[in-house]
Amino acid sequence: MNIRRVLGHRTLALVGAWLYVSLTWPSGAYAQSTEPASGDSGGNNAALAEYLQKAAKGDADAAYLLGVMYLEGRGVPRDEPQAVHWFQQAAEKGHASAMYNLGLCYAQARGVAQDASKAIEWLRRAAEEGDAGAMLLMGASYARGDGVPKNEAKAVKWYRRGAEAGNAMAMLKLGVMYEKGRGVDRSEAKAAEWYRRAAEQGDSNAMFNVGVMYETGRGVAKDEKQAAHWHRMGATMGNVRAMYNFGLMCAEGRGVPRDHAEAVKWFHAAAVRDNVLAMHNLATMYAHGRGVARNDVEAFAWFRSSAAGGHVDAMYNVGAMYAEGRGGPRDDAKAAHWFRRAAAGGNGDAMYNLGAMYSQGRGVPRDDREAGDWFQKAAKKGNAQAMFNLAVMYGQGLGVSRDDSAALHWMKEAARRGHTEAQRALDKQGESW
Repeated sequence: MNIRRVLGHRTLALVGAWLYVSLTWPSGAYAQSTEPASGDSGGNNAALAEYLQKAAKGDADAAYLLGVMYLEGRGVPRDEPQAVHWFQQAAEKGHASAMYNLGLCYAQARGVAQDASKAIEWLRRAAEEGDAGAMLLMGASYARGDGVPKNEAKAVKWYRRGAEAGNAMAMLKLGVMYEKGRGVDRSEAKAAEWYRRAAEQGDSNAMFNVGVMYETGRGVAKDEKQAAHWHRMGATMGNVRAMYNFGLMCAEGRGVPRDHAEAVKWFHAAAVRDNVLAMHNLATMYAHGRGVARNDVEAFAWFRSSAAGGHVDAMYNVGAMYAEGRGGPRDDAKAAHWFRRAAAGGNGDAMYNLGAMYSQGRGVPRDDREAGDWFQKAAKKGNAQAMFNLAVMYGQGLGVSRDDSAALHWMKEAARRGHTEAQRALDKQGESW
């Protein structure tokens, strides 16, 4: 009985798992002026003179607008210390947006030395005056422990206040707290409710999360049509993870009719935005000619990009394409390199192929002991062909000490997984080895 000498490359497969990624905490955006920007320097000069005159008389709105002009360089040279001065003037007169901006200036060291305690002081005052953006940042500060002791219950309190004031990001963050049970009793139903409210406000991350909740049936009844709807909405709004997930649904015909061309469109949209999962699936579509003309060069390029981003299956497929000479010249040494990288990431098929390459001396020196080690690792990952080869090696003492009991064990394991040659060997030889 001989070891198979042909590499049993796993078929290039569409690999995609539904993805939920926790969102990062927000950085604050400055409150803006509602006054229209003007390209007319004369108009800007007149506005500046007017605001200066009004601010000198104690007009808080005018002082706030001066702060915005200096912060953004609108009609005046950008001057962050002057912006802080005018925000301070307006904030001390109770102007909530000025308090908010002043808090951010202290937090980000814009025009003033960084001071976390003053940042929190002004953000808290803005929040107490009803500024929903400040409520959001107070929640984030307590969630992270920035400028205040970390306190997730207080984070939830401020996120809830911001959410109830209509801030979509606060709704999203409140949903995350409910989903993870941080500072509040865990409730996927309440998480889904707040994600949906944020999504209805136009937040693309919330649209993605709602899609995931419907796809997985977490907090809501499982509904793939609703999942596809929300992923499509998020994708249209530019959310990269939603692009990937909607592409996957199109490829699999889940919640929408199967449409490989539409899948390619969304995988490409996500891939050019550096989503390594989308890169891998786009490569697979090119490799098989699904939804796009088969193009091994494009497939290889996208597998390489995905592999460079750390995608283990992409590393395997780069190795397979080098071994087969698809998308470029055959290069067994490079194939072995990429199989080794994929094997280090836990890919059992790559482990098997490394074993086969050592057994044949392809791209590496022939070494039956090394081959046996890799077949052993692949067999433990459930690879039936590796089990069969390992059984033969134990039966013949190739690279391992002869062990008929181990040979029989691995032959039975391979047969149990549907390996026809292993079953034939068992039928022919029974218990005698």
